[in-house]
Amino acid sequence: MWGLDWFSRPKTAQEERASRIKAEVALTFRPVGGFSWTQGRMENISKSGILLKTQQAVNVGTRIEMKFAPPPNVWEDSTGLVLCRGKIVRAFPSEGSPGRTSLGVKILGVNPARPAAEW
Repeated sequence: MWGLDWFSRPKTAQEERASRIKAEVALTFRPVGGFSWTQGRMENISKSGILLKTQQAVNVGTRIEMKFAPPPNVWEDSTGLVLCRGKIVRAFPSEGSPGRTSLGVKILGVNPARPAAEW
């Protein structure tokens, strides 16, 4: 659906607010340069961002790395795990999930798929 090269070029205002695809996918994330990975669950994904739920509070403005297997038909160039960099742009309590936080993440870049053994 979307090529990985989409993330390396400037976006128009219309592209910045891309349509979302519901995607309940497990992922792990950490602050850029961090060592420990935190568990999370993707709720939806678009060309410009990801909404995820986690038990870990993260400050708005924090840059993170995420590892996940994209849902089918999201990125046509990807068949395995991807490493994605992003920036937290929203953080709010998850509706209907006490103790969990929803994080809105703006995607800053995506590395091509690599076999899981390389992680």
